Order: sequence, then structure tokens, then C-alpha cells
Amino acid sequence: MFTGIVEEVGQVARNQSSTYGLKLVIRANDIISQVPVGGSIAVEGVCLTITAKTSEGFIADVMPVTAAHTTLSLLQPGTFVNLERAMSATGRFDGHMVTGHVDCTGEITTITENGNAHLIQINIPATFSRYLVPQGSIALDGISLTIVDILPRAFLTSIIPHTWSHTSICHKHPGSRVNLEYDIIAKHVYHYLSQHAEQDNLLTSPAPGLSQALLKEHGFI
Repeated sequence: MFTGIVEEVGQVARNQSSTYGLKLVIRANDIISQVPVGGSIAVEGVCLTITAKTSEGFIADVMPVTAAHTTLSLLQPGTFVNLERAMSATGRFDGHMVTGHVDCTGEITTITENGNAHLIQINIPATFSRYLVPQGSIALDGISLTIVDILPRAFLTSIIPHTWSHTSICHKHPGSRVNLEYDIIAKHVYHYLSQHAEQDNLLTSPAPGLSQALLKEHGFI
């Protein structure tokens, strides 16, 4: 489990592809001394296992299914990547619950300055719009962010100056692909209701609006 608070920005040294997947070699500084071989680390929001350490950082294997459903296969030597250790049981949730299991990738369409922040619009596959919650959380390349507006097949998020300058997001541009992980609570609630609502005669369609009364009646709140 992660929180979406990036601890360090690393850099890709090598990204080796084979029929067995990818082998990522990442340059990192402080964070690597705090994660053992076999430990979990989030790279651009993707949960990976450190398989070895190097003089400059660490090595992680990427399974074919992970490479196919994330941006990791697109990483080139020199690319900056967000890094976060798995949270300890006594840690603080400064962001939100992030599993490191990316749901899909999106495409940045616009980046505009908005006062002291950067407003970013990201296009997403239509089937994932159901998990967007106004003012809810979303992990973008492993960064815990707030959804400020929902558009048809897209959403807007605002990046504060500290996040902009301390993560890999400042190196992105319109056309960049990003890893997206939707809020785990929203996904679980939607899945339960879409699977069981009709047979329980609760709803008239598999994708209805939610109400506080409905969630309370069935034990979610």
C-alpha cells in the first residue's frame, strides 16, 4: 500500500525488453537505502519489487501484463520517474490509499497555468469515467491528486507548486501518457452495486447514481 506522496524522483538508466517482460534499472539516491531487496517500491505509480541493488540505484522486473497496461514500456534512459516506498503499518496517510495497481493510462491534452498552480486535463477511456468522483482522489503516475472537474471522457486536476517541482509531472507535456489508478473505495462501491443491485431489486440499472441513504442502508457508511 502506498499513499501517493512521492518521496524521490529517480531516473531511468536502462529499460531492457525481452519476451519475459521488462527489466528496469533505476538511478535513485536516498530512498534505495530504506528498501531491501525483495521490498516493494512504486515507480510512476506501479508497484514493483526490487530484485537487486546497484551502485546507483536498483533493478526491478516488469511482467508482460504490467508492461502492456502501463507506461513503463515507454520509459527511455534519462526519463524521470516518481518513487515511493510502501507505507509502514505505523505510517501516516498524507495522500490517499494507493495500491500500485494501475487501472489504465490516460493522455495529457492540456497544461495551463492557473494562478500559482498548473491545471491539467487528461483524456481517459470511456469505461473508466464511472470511477471519477467530484473532489475525489486519483493517483496520476503515483501522485495523489484531487479531481477538480469531470468532463466527457476526461477530467481536470490541479497541481500545486510543490508537487509540480518535486515530481516527474513537470517533465510531462500534452500528448504524454500517464498511469492512472482510481480511488479504491469508488471502485469497490461501484463493483458491488453493479454486480448485486439488480438481483436485490435495489436499482433499475447497473450504473445508477448513488445516494447517502442507499450507501447507509447497505453498510457502506
